[in-house]
Amino acid sequence: MKMLFLSKKKVLPFLLLFLVDFFIIIGFAYAQEIVIAGNPAAPSISAEDIKRIYLGFVKALPDGTPVKLLIMKGVPEIFYSKVVGLSRKDFRTHWLTKALSGEGIPPREAEEDEIVSLIKSDKGAIGVISADRARKEGLKILLEIK
Repeated sequence: MKMLFLSKKKVLPFLLLFLVDFFIIIGFAYAQEIVIAGNPAAPSISAEDIKRIYLGFVKALPDGTPVKLLIMKGVPEIFYSKVVGLSRKDFRTHWLTKALSGEGIPPREAEEDEIVSLIKSDKGAIGVISADRARKEGLKILLEIK
C-alpha cells in the first residue's frame, strides 16, 4: 500500500494561499460601515454629545429621555478610536472605574438583531450597528463612523 506524502514544497503554497484568503475575508467582514443609530423619534445629537453619552458624562437625550447605550458585539476598533477617542481597553477601563464608583452602568453589548429590536421599542436606546442594517430597518442615523 502506497502512502501519499506531501512535501513542504506542495503544502506551503497551499497554506499561504489559505491564510491570505482567510485574512481577506476577515478584513471585509470588519470593513463594514458602522453607525450610531437611534429610534426614528429620537432627537438629533451632535458627535460631541454622542461621545459624552458613550463615556457616561451625559445620561439623557437632549429632550430629557434617559439613554440606554448599546454596542454591537465584535464592534470594530474604529468605533472606540473615532467616537470616544479611546482604545477598546481604555474604554472598558473607563467604564469599570465608573461602575465601581457607582457613577453609571456601562453600555450593553448585544447582537445586532437585539439592538435593532431595542432601538425600535425604546426612544432612549442608541446603539452601534452596521449602516446597512440601520437603513434597512428605518432607524435614525445619529452618526456615521468612517
